Formats: sequence, C-alpha cells, structure tokens
Amino acid sequence: MRITSSNKTPYLNDHYFTSLCLSYFPHEDFSSDSENEAFFRLDEDGGVISAKVVITCGSKMGAFELSENDIEQVIPMERNQVAEVVLGLCFTECGKRLFGFVPCWGHLAGLRPVIRAEHYLRRYDEETVKRLFVSNYAISEEKTSLSIAAASLAMEETKKLGDNDCFLYISIPFCPTRCSYCSFVALESRKLRSLLPDYLDALKRELSDKAELIKENGHTLKGIYIGGGTPSILTPEQERDLFLAIEGTMPMGDVIEYTFEAGRPDTITEEKLRIAKEHGVDRISINPQSTNDEVLKAIGRSHDASLFYEAASLSEKFAFRSRNADIIVGLPEDNDERFEKTVTDVLSFGFENITVHSLTVKNASLLSKDPSAYDPRGSMVLRHLSSSHASLISSGYRPYYLYRQKKTVGGGENCGFTLGGKACIYNIASTDETHSIYGCGSGATTKILTPSGIKRQSNARYPYEYLKNRKR
Repeated sequence: MRITSSNKTPYLNDHYFTSLCLSYFPHEDFSSDSENEAFFRLDEDGGVISAKVVITCGSKMGAFELSENDIEQVIPMERNQVAEVVLGLCFTECGKRLFGFVPCWGHLAGLRPVIRAEHYLRRYDEETVKRLFVSNYAISEEKTSLSIAAASLAMEETKKLGDNDCFLYISIPFCPTRCSYCSFVALESRKLRSLLPDYLDALKRELSDKAELIKENGHTLKGIYIGGGTPSILTPEQERDLFLAIEGTMPMGDVIEYTFEAGRPDTITEEKLRIAKEHGVDRISINPQSTNDEVLKAIGRSHDASLFYEAASLSEKFAFRSRNADIIVGLPEDNDERFEKTVTDVLSFGFENITVHSLTVKNASLLSKDPSAYDPRGSMVLRHLSSSHASLISSGYRPYYLYRQKKTVGGGENCGFTLGGKACIYNIASTDETHSIYGCGSGATTKILTPSGIKRQSNARYPYEYLKNRKR
C-alpha cells in the first residue's frame, strides 16, 4: 500500500496513518508498487481540526471529510486526542463507504485496548467510557462491553499485588511438530530438539542471573510462568531438573501462582503432571486449539481429539487450582458445527480458564504461504468469537485479559475467560504491563517498570543464538 499525507498539525505522525491502514489491509507490506493507496490530510484552521481521507483499492475509491465540529467529544480531550479521533472517524467512515463495514475495533490503535479502558475507568463511570469507545473510537458495542468487562476484572485482580511485585517467564521453545499458523520460535525437528540438554544448562545459568537481578531491584517474585513452545516436550527427568533449578535459585517464599503450560496433548503424561504438582505448580494449560480431527490434521497437529480428552481427564486427578485450555477461532477446515463442538467439548471438562484466540497469519507462519486456506475478511472468525464468548459468559465465565495482534484475520482479539477467583494474574500483568517481568530463555523479554517508563531487554530469538550468547 502507498501512503501519502498532508499533515499540517503537530499532533500525529505517519506511524498513526500506517496503523489505521492495517485495520482494513492487515497483510499489506506498504510497498510502493501496491495497487492500494491511502491519502490523509490533517489541518488546523482557526483552532478547528479537520481531516480528509481517500482510499483506493484496485479500481474502487472512497473519500470522506470530517471536522471536529462534526463530532461529539464525550470527554474533555487534549488536542492530539482530538486529532486522533477526527482522523480515525474520517478513515473508518471512508472505509465503510468503500468496503461496507467498520472494523470491530474501530480506529483504536495499539494492541492492548484494556489498558485504555482501565485508564478511562479510573476517571469516568462505565457508561461514559462506553459512549467514548462507541462514539469517538467507532468500536462496536460488543467489543466495547468486552474490553470494559476485562478491564474491570483485571483491576480487581491486580489489587492483590504490590508495586514491587514481579513475575518470571521461562521459555521452552520446542514442539513435537510445527502448527501451520504458528509464528513463534518453536523448534520441532529431531536435530534441533537435540539442543535441549545444552539449552537447559544455559537456562539454569540465566535463572541464577535473573534471581540476582530480582534481588538487586528489590522486587518480590509473585508468579512463575513456564511457556513455549511446548514445555511438556521435556522428559520427566528434564522437567524435574528444571523445577529443581528454579527452586534452587529463585526466591519462592512469596509465589502465589505457578503455571506450567503443558501445551500439546500428545506430550502430556500422568508422570509429568505429577512432577509438576509435586514441585508446586498450581496452574496448567492444555491446548487443543480444536477438537475436530479434520481441523487438527489441516493445521499440522500430530494427534487427534481423543488425546486431548485423555489429557483433560488425566489433569482432573491432580486438583490443580486452575486449568486452562486454548482454542483458536478461524482455523483451516473449521466451520460453524465443528467450532461449536470444540467449545462444547472444552466446557464439558470444567476448565477454570479458557482462552479464545483469533487466527493470526504472521509472515513467519506456514499458513501465510496459502491464503486460500483461511477467510481473509474474517466473517467466520468474528461470528465464532461472538458465539464462543456468549457460550462462556452464559456458563459463568468472565473475561479478564485481552490483547490484539497484527495481521489477525477479521481484526479480532485474543481473550482469556475465567471462573470466579481463578484468573491467571501473570496474564494480566503481562498484557496490561502493570508489573515487571523477568524473561529467561530464547525469545524471552525482560520488562522492568521504572518511574520513567518500561525498560526492555530481549534475549536472542533462536535457541542456537541464545546458546552462543550465553557461552560468551
């Protein structure tokens, strides 16, 4: 997509124009030879901000103009906020005339809408925030209610934490096979999995380093999250060794939540669950993504739905405080009947947490090579998001954390739901960036909250690079 602009104000930069375009063109690479084009004009004359947007898509073109005098300012706004609202509403109205719809998240920029909802809920009543989201940001009423509900519960949960509390994330980026939608660093070949022993040795050394850093920063460790990849790809001996290393380095006395993202059902055994329970894990995640064999085969899973049923039943024996299951909306070969079955199946096992992800087609995923395998407009994704959220809420679940990703089909979101008192507080702290998080392992990022903002340090993305850096 080609973007041209005439910005005669100091309020917005070109990055905001690009973020707007992604809402209608999520897979654009913004090359100069694209047949799609967007023109933005932003002016301020006599103290009044006005905008004009022209979008060209192939042979079709849409245009719209808007002034701040044409909109209702629900709350008092700074001038940069007025410019954002005027240009954003102008853009979505232009897109509506050209494509026939407004994106479900309107023109809201950023991947963490709950942070914005929390910001306003601390200052205004809920009805005012709803009007603001719908009228000024063109967010659908459904997504407005979802973000406000998630923000409200997140604020309740974070009251349990002090300002100096922190979390630890440990990355195990290895999988039995690579799913077609996956863009994470997840090494699945036998040769690459041979790196695991050296990787775990390096991880143990980094755990010791991070424990020292936690102490130096005066932080109190409240939660641990072992994620992947597929952490349960570890052998029982490797898993026990990792838990012992954590216990031997980290200050465990104040930990209130300990998650082991077991992940793929085909790697979960009774022995591995027992080891996790013995070492203090109180939350596990079993991620079927779908309970339809046709869908599992289409995304490259090496197991069928029966292994999920077995793993879910097995997990009930150990009385974990909370169990999570992930499902993905919009997968290849899925349809209304199959997706409804997935939701029903997962609900039948009484998981305390259920996370509903929207299909995201990143450039690094195998699925990006086959655009015919998914619905690019996302009508099925949005329909299934609505139906699954309704089923979960009617079953007593509440949304508690929410985030968006770039290149998500239909512009949807990922949202975690929980039964009462069982929310994963690490997920809230991570997505809402409320507390410091120390990351260990390849692809992990350490985020330290300071009075001047968040300081980030990311480890090498790939395990062999991580090993090389740790040797240095």
